[in-house]
Amino acid sequence: MIAHSILQARLIRGVIFDMDGVLVDSEPIHEQALSETLAAYGHRLTPEIYAGTLGQSPDDNWRWLLDHDPLTCEGQEFLGRYAGAVLELLQRALDPRPGAVDLIARFRSEGCRIALASMSTRAWVDATLRGIGLAEAFDATVSADEVARGKPDPEVFLTAAAMIGVDPAACLVIEDAPAGVEAALRAGMRPVAVRTRYTHGYELPAFWTVDSLTELLVEDAFQRLLAPPEAVSAST
Repeated sequence: MIAHSILQARLIRGVIFDMDGVLVDSEPIHEQALSETLAAYGHRLTPEIYAGTLGQSPDDNWRWLLDHDPLTCEGQEFLGRYAGAVLELLQRALDPRPGAVDLIARFRSEGCRIALASMSTRAWVDATLRGIGLAEAFDATVSADEVARGKPDPEVFLTAAAMIGVDPAACLVIEDAPAGVEAALRAGMRPVAVRTRYTHGYELPAFWTVDSLTELLVEDAFQRLLAPPEAVSAST
């Protein structure tokens, strides 16, 4: 067990959440929307192609699709149709992933600043957060529309850290996608990976990997998230 006195000098002051796959199981929505959009142009979405889109911005997804299944339509046309399909599906009732609401509240009770950094568009971010009742839960939110480069570039996380006024080295990132974990590491942050059915086969070089956010609510586990490196080492 980590000593309480050590935890008073904790490392983590800010927590940055990814959205899709972490706070809400929205990947099936994006998969269905992408599949329907591709089908409209006579193409089929394979599991391998979809896996390459995880954690990426819509523009990066377009480039990925062109490399693996060349399309004859214009990018703006395709992405507009895809965006509309996603928004239509997001109108359905959404549930946050187990533990998401309680974990945000727990970090908040410890005085952490809370941000969201997503590669979804601003419209998708706002619709999703409204749908799961977390529209007011964050001190700052950053979408793909507010950065020039998508994950695995660290820009989105560095932007979020700057917006909440926390040094990157004092930020914890909760992610599910390989690109997001890499972006967090490149930002100099501590990544925690949450496995989903889409990422179970991936190596996620995170500080810690769990199968559910609920695992992080166990008191010893939660305190480990906040502790400085030497305290974590002493506890293992």
